[in-house]
Amino acid sequence: MHQMTPTAVSDLDRLVDASIGRYTAFLQQLLTIPTPRMCEHEAVRFVGKAFAAAGLEPEYFEGEGIGEPTPHGLPLNLFAARPGAGGGRSLLLEAHMDTVPPGDESRWEGGPWSGRIEGGRIYARGAHDDRVGVAMLWMTADLLKQLGVVTAGDLYFLVTTEEEYSAGGMRAYLKRPGRVRPDAHLAVDGNQAHYAIVGHAAALTFEIRIPGGWGSLFHRKPEAETNPIELAAKLLGSLHDFESEVRRRLAALEPDPRWPAPFVAATQIQSRGWFSNVPEECSISGFANLFPPMTIPEYRELLEQWVGKWSRDFNWLRSRPPVIEWGPLEVPFLLTPETSDFYRALADCHQKSFGAPLRPRHMGGWGDMRLLGCPNLIFYGPGGGGGDHNYNEYFELADLAPMLKTLASLALEWSGTRP
Repeated sequence: MHQMTPTAVSDLDRLVDASIGRYTAFLQQLLTIPTPRMCEHEAVRFVGKAFAAAGLEPEYFEGEGIGEPTPHGLPLNLFAARPGAGGGRSLLLEAHMDTVPPGDESRWEGGPWSGRIEGGRIYARGAHDDRVGVAMLWMTADLLKQLGVVTAGDLYFLVTTEEEYSAGGMRAYLKRPGRVRPDAHLAVDGNQAHYAIVGHAAALTFEIRIPGGWGSLFHRKPEAETNPIELAAKLLGSLHDFESEVRRRLAALEPDPRWPAPFVAATQIQSRGWFSNVPEECSISGFANLFPPMTIPEYRELLEQWVGKWSRDFNWLRSRPPVIEWGPLEVPFLLTPETSDFYRALADCHQKSFGAPLRPRHMGGWGDMRLLGCPNLIFYGPGGGGGDHNYNEYFELADLAPMLKTLASLALEWSGTRP
């Protein structure tokens, strides 16, 4: 690992402290740009213009746009490169612009796109997950420009969308000719201060479609159990038993005790039909996570067998078994050794910037970053905050300066510098 000189450390600290007012104003401006699902185009281009001002030409590319309305066209993503002088290790910094929906906007104090600052916190949807991470990518590029430093290794910046649903932005990036394969990949996302995620679950979504006995309610035969909504209610109860079975089987494989318990959850239920008829179909959408050594193909087979066995208890379904459709999300598990040079470099930079040790952890969530396949992948930042996926999401502004010092010093130490 290349060590920064005391002069470089002093220059970086001074630049961050001198720029923090401008960076806070930039973050606030970004957070006031509404980004409803699949409509992040304006915010992505806003950040792209800032990258251009920092001397990095933004490359825009469209995502896949799967499963959700795209009123502004396919979602927009951004890639920018800062070429090195040669001979150093490359680093990719990534964050995602998309967020979960804001929910009932009347339950937000000031609204989900206010960017209001109060009590040392900035509030908005994406203030912690993860538009603040996107802002930090540009801030890091801007700091390196101000330092006037040339890294030995290449630095890359990637802003994706669709991360919260289908990972469509990253999947689209993987199909691009000339996509980069960095030596290390830092996802600025997913954490509180002083923690780094070195392991996350495998994650997948599914839809179970249950057929119904389409026909008039006045001619129905309740004893035949042909109403797919009523059958879906029974299947939902069975999913709790399925979750217990998955946990039992995983425990028999003796997983790493740092992993949390896997779960399966129904996230949406829909029916198709007419108000005076037995519904034609009812579908259950769900999410599942799992941990090594259990694999995604093993999990799929387990759920398909479970639903098949459950359906044989109903005469109507014996010849019409439910159909399981997988996707759109499927991400393998992440595991990066804490003994790796990359983790040690990050931990060293964090300690110097925050004055506190970095702690590794494993989580039950996921990230689209795993799809790139970089062996040195860590989730880090964006610092203190809360309200993710809830109301009144916020970021602790006191963590902005030490986060930027960590990110910039990591880029310099990992990639090396040239005169």
